[in-house]
Amino acid sequence: MLDNERIDLDLWSNMLRTSKWIIVALCSGMLYAAGANNDDFVEVEIYFKPIDKALYYEVQWLKSQNPLRGMSDRRADVFEDYRDINDQDIEKILANPIHRKVPESIKYFRIRSVSRENRLPGPWGQVFEVETFKYTPPVEEKPEEPVVKNEVNNIQLPFVTLNFDNGEERKYLTREDMQFTAVDSIAGIKHLYYNINRRGYQVYEGPIAFPDDDHYLLNFYSEDHLGNREDPQLLDFWVDRTAPKTEIVFEGKTLQKNGYRWLSKDSTIRFNAIDNSSGIEKTMYRLSSLQKTVGDFSEAADRLRLTTLGKNAESQFIIEYYSIDRMQNKEEVKQSVFVVDDEAPRVTLRARTFDKLLHDKVGKSFDEKYHLTVAFDIVELSLPVKARVFFNGEQQDEIEVQKNLTYTYKPFLQGSYTVKVLFTDALGNESSWSENISSEDVY
Repeated sequence: MLDNERIDLDLWSNMLRTSKWIIVALCSGMLYAAGANNDDFVEVEIYFKPIDKALYYEVQWLKSQNPLRGMSDRRADVFEDYRDINDQDIEKILANPIHRKVPESIKYFRIRSVSRENRLPGPWGQVFEVETFKYTPPVEEKPEEPVVKNEVNNIQLPFVTLNFDNGEERKYLTREDMQFTAVDSIAGIKHLYYNINRRGYQVYEGPIAFPDDDHYLLNFYSEDHLGNREDPQLLDFWVDRTAPKTEIVFEGKTLQKNGYRWLSKDSTIRFNAIDNSSGIEKTMYRLSSLQKTVGDFSEAADRLRLTTLGKNAESQFIIEYYSIDRMQNKEEVKQSVFVVDDEAPRVTLRARTFDKLLHDKVGKSFDEKYHLTVAFDIVELSLPVKARVFFNGEQQDEIEVQKNLTYTYKPFLQGSYTVKVLFTDALGNESSWSENISSEDVY
């Protein structure tokens, strides 16, 4: 298979149904083949087409094309060191692509999905050769550098001019060094002298390097063999070879849990890009998840609103981002993992009791009062959950709960009442339970 050849690989699809559960197998995948390896490992990059009902995927690394049956599987969320991978080891995959190093002894792999509905794995797909999917980093082409020619001394000056919002105009050097060529058609040039940032003149002997970011004042002049000197000239320019730095900011209701940032559907994402010299040209980003294959990078707007992602109840996302400054210095790609929870707490009424209480009064008579006890089971990941209890529209109590709630309302007199419990998770998603009760319902 040729390097950089994109292949569309139909892994296979299978669905096994019973009266209680469904196992969904991986349906198809897209993979890119490229080439790079050394004596210890092979670096691979595998793209596959996800399916809607998959919670996550598993890849099994194999030494043989025919896996042995009946052997125990060693599993890991991630193998931190490729040397830890052995024959028939299974690795958990959360997002496209599968990009990692594997030992040279690993020659094959296969993939399967795990059902979101019952967390059961589907059957394994067909076995593929690791060699087919070796990875080669893309080669970036450098843009052509603008060149300005100074006719007085025939100096090649590779500059680009940038304008800033405050009205300032700056020239930026686009190469790592600068070369001079002075001409005198009569006596000939003896020396060319230069002075950087007023540190003193030196004889020019070859290209002058400007490796550091700075604002430079370069004075220069030439002298012929008769001692004639031209008037000093000045070049005022800047050097910017440092890439920008970008931070990601999550705004709105957020929650830090299990090493991930949890966001609500109303949260926004903002990129704070800083460049101390030429300024930011653009910030790029892309999102991937188990439901969406990685695509191309897009230019970031002022803010990204998570409502544009659609229905994403408790879904995990990976966002990759980087910035480029106006001198085309590109930042290394960064990434952040977050979870969007736009699903309300799932509440089930487990028990309800409604009892009559008899209170002694003077003269041996009794005053009838009642109390209500309700018990709920709560399923929610964005904990804690706040439960607010209302009687006839008036809030009576607020309780912070985790997995269940048992609540007894204080005694009340005969009559009819509307009871409501409002459940709100840590990200603001709400659900409720309500019931109309009457003292006549007591049994």
